[in-house]
Amino acid sequence: QALRRRRLSRSVLFAKAKNRREGASRRTPTIQRHTPAAKTAKNEPPDMEIEPQSSMALQAPPNANAVPAPAAKAPATPPDVPLIMAPPSGPARVTPAYAAADAERVTKFPAEPWCLPPDYARPALPPLPLLTEQRQPAQALPEQRMSELWQIRTPKPPQKAIKRRRITDMKPPPAVGSKIRVHTFPENDESKPAEWFPAVVCRCHPPPKKKRTGGSVEIIYDEDGSVDFLDWPEDGDDIEVVESADWDPDELAKWSRKDKRRGRRPPPPPPPEDVLCDMNEAAHLIYFALLQLRSEYAEIVIESGGGRCSALKRTAYDVFDRECASITQSEDLKSSEPLVEAFLTGPCARGDKWMPWHCALGAHERYLLEVVRRLPRLSDELSRSVVTFAFSGSRDIELFETLLRPLFEQHASEEDAALGQLLIQKPFEALRRGGALCRRYEAYRLRGKKLHTTCYQCHPPAGAAGSEFVFYIVDRTARFAELGRRVHAFLEKGLGRNFFESGQLAKDAVIGDALRVKLEGELLAEREVGPTMAKMFLVSTHLAFPQAHLLDASCAVGDGAEQAFDYLYPHVQARARSAHRAVLLDALTAQLDEEALDRLEPRLRPMLRFVGGAARARFGLCVEQVSDSVTPFDLQVHLCEWRKFRTRVDRMRLCRRGSVLDRTRALRAVEAARRTRKSPSGRG
Repeated sequence: QALRRRRLSRSVLFAKAKNRREGASRRTPTIQRHTPAAKTAKNEPPDMEIEPQSSMALQAPPNANAVPAPAAKAPATPPDVPLIMAPPSGPARVTPAYAAADAERVTKFPAEPWCLPPDYARPALPPLPLLTEQRQPAQALPEQRMSELWQIRTPKPPQKAIKRRRITDMKPPPAVGSKIRVHTFPENDESKPAEWFPAVVCRCHPPPKKKRTGGSVEIIYDEDGSVDFLDWPEDGDDIEVVESADWDPDELAKWSRKDKRRGRRPPPPPPPEDVLCDMNEAAHLIYFALLQLRSEYAEIVIESGGGRCSALKRTAYDVFDRECASITQSEDLKSSEPLVEAFLTGPCARGDKWMPWHCALGAHERYLLEVVRRLPRLSDELSRSVVTFAFSGSRDIELFETLLRPLFEQHASEEDAALGQLLIQKPFEALRRGGALCRRYEAYRLRGKKLHTTCYQCHPPAGAAGSEFVFYIVDRTARFAELGRRVHAFLEKGLGRNFFESGQLAKDAVIGDALRVKLEGELLAEREVGPTMAKMFLVSTHLAFPQAHLLDASCAVGDGAEQAFDYLYPHVQARARSAHRAVLLDALTAQLDEEALDRLEPRLRPMLRFVGGAARARFGLCVEQVSDSVTPFDLQVHLCEWRKFRTRVDRMRLCRRGSVLDRTRALRAVEAARRTRKSPSGRG
């Protein structure tokens, strides 16, 4: 009876709990959870919702042979119960320790706490840990690549603060034309006591970009006219300004770190009128011309084997000296050999850098006349002009012999011949990036060969290094080849259509200086063609077509010849020397007439006729190409060579007419020019 009463009371308790729950559900709306676990709990009611059995069923004896009932499974989520506030949506995020404790609690107490007496209630769970909100993955924007998302997801480590040094403008040296005093050792000999010597600033060379060192000041001493170079600002303590000159605004901007000048630049000064050159420098210039003729005769005209200045050429030098002795007896030419040999074998004229007095006998111009213009597959002047200008893309003879000359030989393959014709007709297509000819340039560079001559500098754009430098040279060659087509059309329009076939000028042909001015403007309009390149193209065109008399009256002046005017015209303003260099060349040509040449060096004009006749006889050139007189284009090129000889070899002007040098003295002067200047202030 007691057992029956307990079972009955238990069923009553279940029925009352169910009634209370149903009443609460009618009063409070049930919050539905749209989760897989909630749907499962809804479809499968928990154990506490089993309907109570009748009293007769409770009295039935249990089946002893039946399989024990499986343990009640805890629901994945608690049942829907009335709550005061809505639970958080989404799956529950708990720690592994909390999940283990909850599983143990459900196993021990399968019923919910509100269905049991207080003494059977389950112990309270520990509080939920505070979890941070889960970080949402970054979404890639349309313009962002997936390879760049790591920069968004990965936080950057803290960067160390970089202390940047404040860049200030360098103090410029004394301006060109300033009178100064220089504290230095005589002849750069430290065994002698240092003294102060008066000098004049000839030229200022700014340091390279983004650097604060490397500038230099070129000066001329008043005592003997010798040249010296002082590093700036390292040798600033050795300079004392006596009378300062005004800076040119454009030149002063090169010494500023900003390297930009705002506002309008002042107009160039007017061209100088009735200017006279320094006769001491002019005498040194003319004497060096005689030395150039002597080397040209022995090294080029009378080629007797061996290297430059070798003993095998001694006979040719002696023949020239005997011819000079028939005019004026002197041993000055032979005594200057140590200085001339240092010039010809040194970095100033090594290899194809040397230009003799006659431009037509230079390495590049002679190669154009003897080889390029005589290639078998170049049948007309248009093709010759295109290939001649294409050679100037690198001006390297070995490169042309390896890559371009085989395209125009008589025994060229069909593929090479077709590529050569494509280069003449469509240069950009023949030299396109990735094409057959471009791949030959790349293979040539991989063999360690150079792609450009060292005679002058090219200025590739930023980033054109390594393999990109190859593509820069290829593109430069294509642009110059196309320039050759335009120059041919320009000359055909100015000289007449029949000029290139019959050599006869049209009645209304434009020749001489008028043609030169127009052609020079066309050349300067091309990208990467400055004064030096324009002068080079004009000289090649004049030598190819001497009937046009292109450079008989004047010539374009390159940058190297402009620096020679610093010595010849020191009293002319530096900005005027740069802006009106052609005017100064014309003034120098007019001043060095036959009378002045005979007064400065009586042997020059007879030796011009002697060497010119021998050169024309050997190379088959005409008198317009190898002249017997001083021409403007030969003088212009000679100015550049003289400037190198004056500043790098004979700084003290030891070579002059009638001055027989002691060999020891000459060798000491060469060694002094090669040594770095020693500063008395203790820097060097």
